[in-house]
Amino acid sequence: MPTFVYKAKLDPTQLQEGVVEAENAEQAVRKINELGLYPVSVNLKSEQKKISLFKRLSQRRKISRSDIVNFTRQLSSLLSSGLNILPSLNVLKNQAVSPIFISLLDDVSNNVKSGASFSESLSRYENVFSPLYINVVRSGELSGRLTSALDTLADFLDRLEDLRQRIISALVYPALVLSVGIVTVAILLIFVIPRISTMYQDMGQVLPLPTQIIVGISYLIVHYFWLICALIIFAIFLTMRTFKTKEGRDFIDKMKLSIPFLKTFVLKQHMVQFSRTLALLLSSGVPIVAALELVSETLPSHLIRQEVETMARAIREGESLSDTVKNAKYFPSFVANIISVAEESGTLDTSLTRIANSFERDVENIIKKFNASLEPVLILLIGIVVGFIVISMLLPIFQINLIVG
Repeated sequence: MPTFVYKAKLDPTQLQEGVVEAENAEQAVRKINELGLYPVSVNLKSEQKKISLFKRLSQRRKISRSDIVNFTRQLSSLLSSGLNILPSLNVLKNQAVSPIFISLLDDVSNNVKSGASFSESLSRYENVFSPLYINVVRSGELSGRLTSALDTLADFLDRLEDLRQRIISALVYPALVLSVGIVTVAILLIFVIPRISTMYQDMGQVLPLPTQIIVGISYLIVHYFWLICALIIFAIFLTMRTFKTKEGRDFIDKMKLSIPFLKTFVLKQHMVQFSRTLALLLSSGVPIVAALELVSETLPSHLIRQEVETMARAIREGESLSDTVKNAKYFPSFVANIISVAEESGTLDTSLTRIANSFERDVENIIKKFNASLEPVLILLIGIVVGFIVISMLLPIFQINLIVG
């Protein structure tokens, strides 16, 4: 529906601006009059250009996940204190720091003011607010429990973000150790070894095989550095292009779900997201089929996403959730058993939350074990590589000592 920008007078001294959706200008004027305003000007707004510009800006991560979580929790607090949605949005708009977020809140506020629902206003920004977020808000509006829905949504986003940050933190120290090791080896190969190899050439000594290998690698890196960098960049670009295709994503998913240790971690992580997201949607009043379709959109693995979509189709045809989970390849059997009992007792959302908590503890334990084992392994491997380089370059000296002795 077209959007019109208007200027109208509330009384002879107050001029007010806003937006209203209408089929044509005449209908827009009628809607403005119904708001108790007297229109001064009404112009068609190019909404698509504004949203596309916002999409380009938001894709640069101007709005972070923490911004969305804080917005959701603060809005819930304001609504629970007795404020209506419009004053609450204005308060948050005045508190916001990011210009792009202020622009978003201003547009959402204007749309709500013109008669659109809060969820409809958020749906204009699906690149910022996910379909899951919008549907939970819509369910809260329909049930009259928007404050509770926002509070639950904020807790949900907090838990997922916390789990994501723990996984990232677990990789920081191993990545740092690996980076230091690579830099150390690069310094040896680029700066140290060429000087030592020149000294050996001046001596006219026949080098041992390990020394020849290290000297050859050093020569390639020093003299063909830009070619090697170009090949690496091309390989990265080609890999990224491949993984953007459906075949590439399927290949990566199959690889992750075929390596024993990685498979366990990936499946448990997906079970956390599946169970917690489905529990949130069901507790918000979203029907089971629609909830599963939304859950499938949030899962990273394409293969598991397909299984959840298959579940939704099977339930639409009359099957129970527990039966569809039993037939799923990547879902543990005990999940199906718990869901079966929960369906009979009518506690599906709370049971799903317990499943998510259980798998989340498992993920945390895997992360701890991963950190405890990976760090010494990396240090050992780096030590072996550096030690091999050093010993290889000292072998000719040992040979000279043996000959002289």
